[in-house]
Amino acid sequence: MEQPLISVIIPIYKVEKYLDKCISSVSAQTYSNLEIILINDGSPDGCNKICENWKAKDSRIIYIKQENGGISSARNAGLDIAKGDYIGFVDSDDYIAPTMYEDLFKALKATDAGFSVCDHHDVNEENYAHDVEAYRPILESKVYSSSEYIAQTFLNIKVVNYVIAMNKLFKAELFNGLRFPLNKIHEDEFLIHHLVHRAQKIVTISQKEYYYVQRFGSIMSTIYSNPRVTNCIEAYEDRLQMLISNNYPDWLCEKAKLEELKYAMYLYAMIKYQNHNNEADSTNLTYLMEIITKHRTSILKSPTVPLKYKIHITAFRDITWLWYCYICLSNNIKKILRIYK
Repeated sequence: MEQPLISVIIPIYKVEKYLDKCISSVSAQTYSNLEIILINDGSPDGCNKICENWKAKDSRIIYIKQENGGISSARNAGLDIAKGDYIGFVDSDDYIAPTMYEDLFKALKATDAGFSVCDHHDVNEENYAHDVEAYRPILESKVYSSSEYIAQTFLNIKVVNYVIAMNKLFKAELFNGLRFPLNKIHEDEFLIHHLVHRAQKIVTISQKEYYYVQRFGSIMSTIYSNPRVTNCIEAYEDRLQMLISNNYPDWLCEKAKLEELKYAMYLYAMIKYQNHNNEADSTNLTYLMEIITKHRTSILKSPTVPLKYKIHITAFRDITWLWYCYICLSNNIKKILRIYK
């Protein structure tokens, strides 16, 4: 019996150094019935030649060129033409293990889940493991309900496995009428909770098969100085409203609200005390304070929120500068302890 078709969408922009390795890793998959969709998002470097060469070598490749519109625009263009029963995404500066799609497909079919998830390696540009791997637990092999999976997105350093699009295999039907938001960073965060809600069942596997390259100068490496840094809070607010409108359990809605408040406080302090003052910072600080004020009272009054978080929220409100100093000191101590662990 012929394997179902998997469409793999690769958005491309200024990644000449990494692109050949990325496409090669997808082309070499042990799961062979692939549609490999390369979307050149107006890249001004040598990516076009690399794509043309790969198109000539592999008949499964579809190559599209468009004006630069950002990663969401490129992914959406791929979704619009994808013919696969299943959808995968790979970022063009990353690469994947040869068995990734075979393993994700087997897990998905065995459980009839809406999408499957594998663990990932954080690597630097020389392919050495990033230090975050020393303290992030390995992803469990487990089947989750929508509520259980969304709860996993609140687990601090583990969260990236659960929210990024690239280490997953989705049933194509989940994207019906659903696309990545344009002109946003944290685009995965805006979409993942809607996909989880539609999936109803999600399966994770412990194999580390996606290689997530951490490179200097990428969007995420300069996050706090990015004018769009508060897009993540917008995504958190969208997630909270989705949970409320779909009658998810009260404890999960409250947890979502707490996590949004915690991160809004952290971003507020990072922007206020680390960045140079500019118009974007002022706008972002105003927005963050609105979110903090909106959720602070109900969280402080909640009988289920742990005392330590209430102390943090009160300290932030009354002595923001001292709270910021504490957070910086605490983070530095944690880094030192990880190094000498």
